Amino acid sequence: MMNFTGLSLSLLSITSFLTVGSTFVNPVSAQNVQADIGLQYRINGSQQPTNRNDDVQFNSQGSCMGNASVTIGVQGIVGGNNPGEQNRHVRHEMTCNSSNGTGINPPRVQLQPSVGIDVYNPADNFRN
Repeated sequence: MMNFTGLSLSLLSITSFLTVGSTFVNPVSAQNVQADIGLQYRINGSQQPTNRNDDVQFNSQGSCMGNASVTIGVQGIVGGNNPGEQNRHVRHEMTCNSSNGTGINPPRVQLQPSVGIDVYNPADNFRN
């Protein structure tokens, strides 16, 4: 059975190892993330597809890390019987003036999921 002195020395040596080991490890930072989530929908009496434009620009400068820029846009047309037109223009700017501390400038993560939905509603052709 281990006595109290042996247990204290064991805990002291483990604590010393963790302290010394952590001084050699650089902190981890996430990359910069730019995301635009777009949803354009139309519910009406037209059987023609909607003319859609989803213009998204991502720009970034600098080498900092751990930032996020996220936009969510929803456009809808309800009623009528014309195919319609939907336009989205989004611009993300990310500028960092400080160093990330690693000397590495990783690429940005850029996401652009965009969904267009057309739902035919024949009842819209009979409305005044």
